[in-house]
Amino acid sequence: MFYRNPKSKRKNPFEKIYRGEKFNSVLKNRKKPVPFPFLIDIELTNHCNLNCLFCGQQTMKREKGFMSEEIFKKAIDECAKHKTPIRLIRWGEPFLHPEIIDFVKYAKSKGVFVHITNNGQAMRDEHMPGVVDFVDSLIFSFQGATKKEYEIMRNNNRYDNLKSRILKLVKLRGEKEKPYIHISSTMTNEPKKEIDKFVKYWSSIVDSVGIGKTNLSKLSFVQIKSFETIKNWII
Repeated sequence: MFYRNPKSKRKNPFEKIYRGEKFNSVLKNRKKPVPFPFLIDIELTNHCNLNCLFCGQQTMKREKGFMSEEIFKKAIDECAKHKTPIRLIRWGEPFLHPEIIDFVKYAKSKGVFVHITNNGQAMRDEHMPGVVDFVDSLIFSFQGATKKEYEIMRNNNRYDNLKSRILKLVKLRGEKEKPYIHISSTMTNEPKKEIDKFVKYWSSIVDSVGIGKTNLSKLSFVQIKSFETIKNWII
């Protein structure tokens, strides 16, 4: 489910990509090669600052590290040639990379659109001016509809910090066009009134809110460290 802030006039610059003919044609015919990707996901790091109960990061076996400046710039130069946007996303928390803002600045200097998906806990005050000046689209990833549900599933007691980070960034952005700010949260068995309250609050602050579903029954016991804590939530 997707909810827009009725007072926001901002448009998600990536929406035209997701709804475009290129995107749909690839989805319809996955076997047909394309000359160059129309969207590139870049994993700046596979380190994460959280230890969420449901996350497959717990079973990751590949070596952890940070993308080098050389590799990032090489990727951006290729994307710039083809006017391909990038998303800083995947298995790590992008704001843990010490050069994230410099990397984003470089991408924008090449005319590349930049999206970041983050958990909101690693974005520091010193990141925020760069985010407002250079990032086109930003997702804050939640879990659940309340502080209690978030802190159980995300396995931390930092909900208030996440909330304050978002409010501070929104205030710093002010009336500027970018970044487009979206909140995404997935639910287990939260009652409708909790979800409605969550959507009503955040959709009046950010540009849009998305609600999805976490199906814990599809996760292995290895992936869930504190299974006893959440076993009653499984559908």
